[in-house]
Amino acid sequence: MELGRALRGSEDRGELALAYQPVFDTQEHRLVAVEALLRWPGAPVRAAPEDFIPVAEETGLIVPIGAWVLDQALAQLRRWLNAQPQRPGIVPSMAVNLSVHQLMAPELEQSVAAALERHDIPPWLLSLEITETAFMTEAQGAIEALKRLRALGVRIAIDDFGTGWSSLAYLRNLPVDALKIDRAFIQAMPQSERDRRIVGVIVNLGREMGLATIAEGIETDAQLALLRQLGCESVQGFGLMPPGQPEAIDPLLHGAPPASTGS
Repeated sequence: MELGRALRGSEDRGELALAYQPVFDTQEHRLVAVEALLRWPGAPVRAAPEDFIPVAEETGLIVPIGAWVLDQALAQLRRWLNAQPQRPGIVPSMAVNLSVHQLMAPELEQSVAAALERHDIPPWLLSLEITETAFMTEAQGAIEALKRLRALGVRIAIDDFGTGWSSLAYLRNLPVDALKIDRAFIQAMPQSERDRRIVGVIVNLGREMGLATIAEGIETDAQLALLRQLGCESVQGFGLMPPGQPEAIDPLLHGAPPASTGS
């Protein structure tokens, strides 16, 4: 309750901030995307995202906060685009997380469209991510909402894939472009043949269905090497580069490699 009270209006008071984590092409180590991650440095008490984001979801504050996150992330993407006018291909897409509360909010489509227009961002440079578990809590309504978002031209990704109800029945009809493989499978791969096979199945599933695959939580070169062998397209994690300020992304826009390349 105390966190909920403190969180109300935090976006208007300038207490929130975004950290940005890069996503790299597995084979060539190119920057392909950046994920915007919410932080609360101005909290009255120390609060990690896993502490305050569930509170924001439970209280419904995630809807206005989520709109703030989207606006800030697209504003940053516009700054990167403006800094690279002659080399638009080097600018990554921006990934923003959606909660089920945001997804079911009636104004979401208009809010996303307005933010894209406000910052003059091509819709295909925005990827909206929703967790598999969150999606299944409102499956039919979520499908319709995702279809409307997809009609805007934005990309849709299923986050933490493999940890919820990984049903081919809904995946067949779901308007998505990418599957993000949960870090739990990635971390165990070097020691677990079973987990390596699970990741391989997800990668093959994505390939057969025409979906991109992104692995989260890369911490070691061994994990990266296995993902490269399995054909996973993109990777992100602390072992490559932790979330940070926009300035940390700037060198990557000029072709600098991640700190670790799995060599």
